[in-house]
Amino acid sequence: MTFTFDFYKNVPMLISTLIAWGVIAYICLKLSKKKEKIRIWKIIVILLVGMFSLAINWNIFNEQVKIAILPIGVWILFLVYRRKIDKWKNYRVFAWTGFLANYIFIFTTLLTVPIYHLLYPSDELSTYISNVEDAHMINTHMSAPVNTLNKAMLIEQIPSFTLELDPDGEWYESRYLRVDENDRKERFPYLLLDTKPQWGSGLLTMIYIEENGKGLLISTPEKQLYFHSTKSIFERGEKIND
Repeated sequence: MTFTFDFYKNVPMLISTLIAWGVIAYICLKLSKKKEKIRIWKIIVILLVGMFSLAINWNIFNEQVKIAILPIGVWILFLVYRRKIDKWKNYRVFAWTGFLANYIFIFTTLLTVPIYHLLYPSDELSTYISNVEDAHMINTHMSAPVNTLNKAMLIEQIPSFTLELDPDGEWYESRYLRVDENDRKERFPYLLLDTKPQWGSGLLTMIYIEENGKGLLISTPEKQLYFHSTKSIFERGEKIND
């Protein structure tokens, strides 16, 4: 699955993964009681090898998941134990459990996706910026006017920022740069650094500030979101372009 966040900081997905492993461990425990005594390390190895598969990508709920279609790991184990029929009879159920584990992970992930979006709405700026204690900004283009970030104003304005949809999905190509006849200016010439997203979201973002301080461009590995406010987040008294 393709994620737009730091997996180990994504609490819902981490819990989902632990649940999936718990289910797999429970299945293996139940199966081991019906078989001749097999060492735990052998079960783990067979399980992990059995998870290897040929998969296809499928887009579900705007998330890309890999659907296992060919049990390559099971075939490998069969070739290894094809002359040891008795052992293969004991091991094959764990090999197929490994292949089944791919679908267990898909199932728990798909259950987690709507929960994740409920906890961390993608259309609310507070999802991407919840802590600005260490926040500061830097210029990224020579056309940037001299401005100073007002952290208090940013905190105050976060709830009022609204998401503006881009039907063409071409923020960079059509809107990222504003080009005049005799002058080329960056629309988002500042980079906002050291902010923190909502705890547990694991989001990875780059945040650009519009030259008038009234817009924020949130860039993730997969998409860009533009949030706009009626008030600037720059210090009053500085030069601000409308």
